[in-house]
Amino acid sequence: MVSIGPRLPAGVAKLPLGQFVDHLSRTLTGEKSTARLLEACCTATGATPSTSVSAAHELLGWKLGRLLTLVLDQPNFYLR
Repeated sequence: MVSIGPRLPAGVAKLPLGQFVDHLSRTLTGEKSTARLLEACCTATGATPSTSVSAAHELLGWKLGRLLTLVLDQPNFYLR
């Protein structure tokens, strides 16, 4: 199976959601994540900041669209 979407950083098998959201934010927008962004991601996905995200997790599957929408729609990205 070939993945074309966001991935975990190279050499990392799992990350807490908080670190994964920061990774996505830095990769896609060049900006670090904020507490407000993490809270929004948790609300939208039903996960907690400590939820362990792996390559097989639903957050990298069918819930990925929710995360990407929130990361790309954050005000810090637009106001840079």
